[in-house]
Amino acid sequence: LVVYFVLLIVVIPLVVGLWWRKSSKYLEDGIMQNTAYRFWKQLQENTAPKYIPGILASAMEFQELVPRKNTQAADLDRLFKQVQDHFVKNQGDTIPDILKVKTLLYAYLLRVEIPASLREDLDIILEQLPTLLQGLLNISIDQRFVASTCNILEFSQYLTQAIWFNDSHAVLKQLPHLTDRQVRVLNKNKTAVNTIAQLKDDDEKKADLVKDLSPEQAKDVQTVIDHVADVEVEVKWEVEDEEGIYEEDVVNLTVRVDRKHYPSDYTRKADEDEKNDPILNAKPMSDEDVEAELAKIDDEEEREARKEELLEQDRELWFAQQERRRELARARARGGQGWFASGAPPRVVHAPHYPFERTESWMVMLVDSKSNRLIHHAKLVTNNAVETVTLKFLAPKEGMYQYEVLVKNNAYIGSDKKFPFKIHIDKRPEEEVRALEAAAAEEDDEEEEEEEIDDGKWYYLGGNSFGEFILNLIALFIAGVMLFNFLYSKGWWQKFCQPLLDWLLKVASPLLNAIGAVVWPAWQWWSTNVYDFHHFEFLFENNMTLANQTIGAHLNASDKTGLSEKVRAREYEANPLEEKLDPFGVPLSESTLHDET
Repeated sequence: LVVYFVLLIVVIPLVVGLWWRKSSKYLEDGIMQNTAYRFWKQLQENTAPKYIPGILASAMEFQELVPRKNTQAADLDRLFKQVQDHFVKNQGDTIPDILKVKTLLYAYLLRVEIPASLREDLDIILEQLPTLLQGLLNISIDQRFVASTCNILEFSQYLTQAIWFNDSHAVLKQLPHLTDRQVRVLNKNKTAVNTIAQLKDDDEKKADLVKDLSPEQAKDVQTVIDHVADVEVEVKWEVEDEEGIYEEDVVNLTVRVDRKHYPSDYTRKADEDEKNDPILNAKPMSDEDVEAELAKIDDEEEREARKEELLEQDRELWFAQQERRRELARARARGGQGWFASGAPPRVVHAPHYPFERTESWMVMLVDSKSNRLIHHAKLVTNNAVETVTLKFLAPKEGMYQYEVLVKNNAYIGSDKKFPFKIHIDKRPEEEVRALEAAAAEEDDEEEEEEEIDDGKWYYLGGNSFGEFILNLIALFIAGVMLFNFLYSKGWWQKFCQPLLDWLLKVASPLLNAIGAVVWPAWQWWSTNVYDFHHFEFLFENNMTLANQTIGAHLNASDKTGLSEKVRAREYEANPLEEKLDPFGVPLSESTLHDET
């Protein structure tokens, strides 16, 4: 029993308190609140990648996990001298803990040999960085920063591959077994390699790349080339149920990302099936074709009937296409390849210098090129070969607008894609504007009618019926009694309320007396001539008196000592005018009970 009480009263509250104390320090994305504040203070709209290590080094997590130790001072000082030429100044350089983290990050990115006493701390830092980078990325996205968001993702690529910023040979340094001299030779203007994808289809450059390597090393290079991310992006935009795009339309921007470095799966086959399906490829008649068709008919009624027939055909085609898409989805589901299937596992990144496993992830961003503003973003989540995301945005005012779709990854340098495009926004016709305004006004009126709440009737104390009125009275009475008891128990009623009530009664006494002078005669006449309330008094007021008098009468009847008679004589002498009555209102002198004595 004692163990049970200790567990219930001490252990469980202690565990819950410790958990709450720890969890309250962190945000939903896993970083500490103080860290998020430091990131927010330092992050600017155009923060360059070279400033990001200093921002990350200021995280509160590192002050707890990797504090500076005296035993590491000599090794840390030597390491600092090796990387100090690349340092960005005035980023916490005067704080020892921040300087330590910053030095280790610079040494890792520059691929400098790390002393044995600092390797464990570097591993702790690198293990925490993906979470901190995600938190920093969320802050940048929340503030709609385009340049900073792109630079954070690019820093993630440099971190994964352990490559310094803006290295002109960064792409080829991702491949194994290549020396710096080989990379410089291969990256001449004549044979410059800007992306790994260029090597997949260029046998000449690939041969130059591996000519000094052994067959096993050449095979490793080919494996990495096939593994590195290579995507193809298709973009299309439309407004549902409209051919053009007008002001304030909701534009659906569909981005299809084909990860060509992934093996073929059901998503790629699904795309092929839909492209070759005759129902899905059928197109409805354009407005010009409809007008040409109707122009051939002279009769007005026949023309209207034909127009309605063509509209019905378009509706039937749309429903048929939707049903066909559902049929294809059900067929894939029956084969274990449906939209609800688990999908492929996350693809592990080739990162030989990063001591932990990293998985590939992608982000799609829609950017207004003129204002350099982030309009919308989405993350690819399925890990399938082909994935489609839809970004919705509100069409601006009439004019031509330049946009960009950026598809960026977290692990490979040179694999990002940019898709610029233009959209022309037309001015909406006046007839449609008026129709939309009328429809919106009608919809607002209907919503107001639906949301209108009956506040009740004032003469029912806010209720809607007499029954609710009675319930309100009961509730008010109970609340009043509780309030009176509380005030009385505290002594506040006697001290504050009773004097005020007495004063109000004194002030209102003339009015009450005037009302009583009118009401009292009417009450007396009613109680005497119409209804006798005496039995109510008998039942509720004289109940105890009846019992006492009855018992006394019986005692008197059985009293043979004469004691009761003497007591009654003394009572009569004390009050001779009061006539003694029995419990039924009969004078005791005439009562049968008295006679029996």
